[in-house]
Amino acid sequence: MKTLIYTNTGLTSWQIGINTEVIEKLNDGSRDLMVVHCNNILSNCFFNQTHNPIGCALCQSRQNHLLSIAGIKKTQIVVLQNVLKDKKIELPFFNHLDELIDYNFASHNIGRGVASSIISYTRNFSIDSHHFKELIKIEMKKSINVLMYFQQVIEEFGPKEIYLFNGRFSEVWPVTLLAKENGIDFYCIEAGSPNKYELFKNALPHSISNRHRMIMDRWNTAAPADRDKKAKLWFERRRNRSNTEEKQYTNLQSTGKLPESFDQSKTNIVIFNSSEDEFKALKESISDLYSSQNEAIETIVAHFRKDPQIQFHLRVHPNLSSVKNQQLEEIQEMSFPNLNIIPPKDVVDTYALMNVADKVISFGSSTGIEATYWGAPSILLGTAFFQYLDVVYHPDSYEELYSMIKHPALSPKTKENTYPYGYYMSTYGTTPESFVGKGLKQSFYKGRKIRIFYPGFFKYLFKYLSSVLLWIRIQRALHKKIRLNTLKRFK
Repeated sequence: MKTLIYTNTGLTSWQIGINTEVIEKLNDGSRDLMVVHCNNILSNCFFNQTHNPIGCALCQSRQNHLLSIAGIKKTQIVVLQNVLKDKKIELPFFNHLDELIDYNFASHNIGRGVASSIISYTRNFSIDSHHFKELIKIEMKKSINVLMYFQQVIEEFGPKEIYLFNGRFSEVWPVTLLAKENGIDFYCIEAGSPNKYELFKNALPHSISNRHRMIMDRWNTAAPADRDKKAKLWFERRRNRSNTEEKQYTNLQSTGKLPESFDQSKTNIVIFNSSEDEFKALKESISDLYSSQNEAIETIVAHFRKDPQIQFHLRVHPNLSSVKNQQLEEIQEMSFPNLNIIPPKDVVDTYALMNVADKVISFGSSTGIEATYWGAPSILLGTAFFQYLDVVYHPDSYEELYSMIKHPALSPKTKENTYPYGYYMSTYGTTPESFVGKGLKQSFYKGRKIRIFYPGFFKYLFKYLSSVLLWIRIQRALHKKIRLNTLKRFK
């Protein structure tokens, strides 16, 4: 079977280690393997957003070294080509994010991947040609080049399956489109539960319907006693801040602390928002009720502003603590007498809020299902991997939501329904056999330490220095100025 692998993630030790492990397992003698490297052809990527030539040299040298350890032959490796060269591409002026998301090139919806990348770079979702014209042009041209190159590769090589990392960014999204168009199975490589990786077949890791299927498949094939125990442990470790393998956003919060103005005599509705950037451009994650979380929050709070008995508390997601974007700026400008805003760095305890909340409203973060586990009536306004598990109320209209908020005895959903999610989150994925990931300086592949620098680095750096003008151009497009410290940024 012919297998095509597109690998452009050699900067972080985790991604290069997992990618190499997957490639080595595929190289089992039953496949005709083709591995495509970037070789500095991409104008940038999610992992090297400004085309830092040092980062490119590190990426290429590290990938080649690990693939040689994994037994991949040079004849199996090809490099991405610049098929566009200096060809001029006429792009429309994008007045709004939706126009960018909907943009098609030669009937391929590459605009969605471009939007997803720029939103992730900037942590902003107000993306248009008024503010990001040059960056959109750079991302779009890169995406078109990837599309046209892989059209040729698919036609000439004829793969039956394709492997790539993540899938939603502009430099990989076109490959998923081509796979679907040509009826080719594709697999997105991503992190799994702690210290594992997962392969998502014919779907992005962000697909809600696919995740639900995977959650239930894993739950239904597990031993009942074991799965209940692990599910409960996942929820309890998150609350106790003892789940050190997963990213914790509550470690700096003060256990049991509530807002000083908290009045238990009122009906207290706690709202847990989410960072909008990762899922903003993904079709399955779009809500029919609102265009942004802030719009929904203001609509709800304004509706009840004349009811002195109902008090809202917005716990701003700690993930927004280091961000300055439209979402946070709009929150800071909110001013309602019935809304208490808890900033992202505030030490108020998320789980203490769950305990005292009459109802919890969430937009997709795990707090929605965690609230149900801990006995609070939980309402989901956004989309989430757990939305089909009957663990949250999911209103179809504001009128239905208002009725839920005012309901004096809205009961929590069944706690046991949360178990499949907890079990899945603590177990899904495959444990690496050859790769041991412990950060930048303590990761190993087949017992050999993964180094930052290999001898090939200097050869690639000398070759890539000619692209320094592109680095300057992207710096200006992304940051509006030159930041020399980005030359030292790599993982």
